[in-house]
Amino acid sequence: MIEVNKQELECVKLSVRGLEFRGVSVMKTLVRSVEVLCEYYENSGEPGYLYAAVTRIQAYLEIGFSYESEKELFDRVLILLGTSRKEQFPRRTYAAKDILLTRPQIRRLIKPWSSSKYHTMPIDEVPDDIIDKVLGKKIGRYEYHSNANPTAAEFDYVYILFIDEEESYIYNVQKGMYYRLMKPEAKDEDSNC
Repeated sequence: MIEVNKQELECVKLSVRGLEFRGVSVMKTLVRSVEVLCEYYENSGEPGYLYAAVTRIQAYLEIGFSYESEKELFDRVLILLGTSRKEQFPRRTYAAKDILLTRPQIRRLIKPWSSSKYHTMPIDEVPDDIIDKVLGKKIGRYEYHSNANPTAAEFDYVYILFIDEEESYIYNVQKGMYYRLMKPEAKDEDSNC
């Protein structure tokens, strides 16, 4: 197993988390950075690039994305370093949880919610709004606040919905976790919204 520097790992995660606020995909950025590091390794033979790639792969997994979606690339890095997925990333809890695009599933994900007038909308409307935007392929970034009152003592829980051409997911800001939204009939086919 290759030791990953925890400070470097946290720096990578912190640096990419802000990208979504600029409309840039965290997932695509991390994958592309692994690809570039592999190219640098192939051109220079310097193994440090592969070790840096492993850190980005671990960040990708800890943020909540699935290893399977980039298995070929990630396996190539690990094989070059003489290790394997099973050895390097034994935890099965790395992957983002798939959430069915149904009212009850989304409602279970979004909690707690304030009764304050400063929330984005009443909690009963939030799941319908999310479903509407995802099914309508309304590409963009949407924030849902439980209590956006700047003077409130009660905490504001923030959920961010990201929709692009390929996928839709919700980011729970407090937990730092991504949840991929799946159409109910497509879950078995591993298709995302």
